[in-house]
Amino acid sequence: MKNFQTGLWRLADPKISITSVASMAIGAAMAYRDGDFSWLWLAVLAVAMFCMEVAKNAWGDIFDYDSGTDLAVLPEDRTDF
Repeated sequence: MKNFQTGLWRLADPKISITSVASMAIGAAMAYRDGDFSWLWLAVLAVAMFCMEVAKNAWGDIFDYDSGTDLAVLPEDRTDF
């Protein structure tokens, strides 16, 4: 289970996903200011945003592997990013 959680966390890539979270927070703040705010819909949006970020990053990793881009990088040049 730990490997699954670690893999999911790496696919979520918080350093990249922060831009999506920031835009969601701005939109939520604007909705709250206008009085048209729902905690339930914010939670649904947060889960959906997380799933989209994971899918986007996973698709990029799959494409890089299938295209040979990942395999072209020498082992000594690889990083965690």
